[in-house]
Amino acid sequence: ELGVTAARQVVLGRSDAVRDIVGVPRVHLAGTVTGLQGYVFMELVDLEPDGSGVTVDDQVMPVALAGGEVDRNARLHGVSSRLRPGHRLELELTTGSSQYSIPGTGPFSVDLEVGVAVPVTR
Repeated sequence: ELGVTAARQVVLGRSDAVRDIVGVPRVHLAGTVTGLQGYVFMELVDLEPDGSGVTVDDQVMPVALAGGEVDRNARLHGVSSRLRPGHRLELELTTGSSQYSIPGTGPFSVDLEVGVAVPVTR
């Protein structure tokens, strides 16, 4: 089902200082895809202290993954964003997106470990 599977990972924890993120975030994906082909959709989410969040620069990055073992790097869209004091940054990984249509290659599941590097300039 579209977008039912989702997970979030903290990329930058809360801080008392302003942090500027300018550049191209990088993601490393490792694990397995069951099925002929799978898709993941990645977005950085700026979370406020109350838990509400917004997608950084309103961007979602789709990545197609062949079935089997996965060990690859991906780049997100370039961003220019400021995290205010008390905010944290998370990467959300889903298997569906209302912003993109994906080809019907049959059912799939993903089991991935994710590493993230973001360009913090301040």
